[in-house]
Amino acid sequence: MPMSIAVSAAIRPSRRLRWLHALLCVLVLAAAGAFRQPVPQCVMVGAVFVSACRRRRGVNGVRLDISGVGGIRLAVYQSNARSKEQGKEQGKEQGKERNSARNEAGNDVGPAAAHARDGPELAAAGREVWLMPGSTLWPALLLLRLRSADGTVFWLPVLPDTVAPDVLRRVALAMRAIAAKGPPVA
Repeated sequence: MPMSIAVSAAIRPSRRLRWLHALLCVLVLAAAGAFRQPVPQCVMVGAVFVSACRRRRGVNGVRLDISGVGGIRLAVYQSNARSKEQGKEQGKEQGKERNSARNEAGNDVGPAAAHARDGPELAAAGREVWLMPGSTLWPALLLLRLRSADGTVFWLPVLPDTVAPDVLRRVALAMRAIAAKGPPVA
């Protein structure tokens, strides 16, 4: 009986990657001090400033769902601040309806739904993505090059500190099986 590659993983932002990025910025600043000419110093300091201030994608984490036949769905977690602001706006608009926790059909969905607005939320049901050539699939490092239906290509790093070890192993096996099938036909 063939093994299913279905797996679902919540991928957190990597602390190691943030520390490595900070270390790289410090090293570039130290290297800038070694130059006697002001132009290379300014270029290096500017590069560190731009790199440190650049907005990061995926900082809030993502949910990666792989089906048994190799379909990949990716949902991005929204930040807590955004969720709380949306919850406040919905509370103002809905008034007492927010406390009753009812859906569009008027059915009571229980207290869990009322409290779901206070934590991180998933963006809708996610979007379907495909694994592209150029992805790195090592045992302890996955750099997934993914393409969505609208043609957007992005990278998703999956490191040992972003998921549990057994989940990393299962995701790596599933990605290798998907890569063995080959790229999707456009």
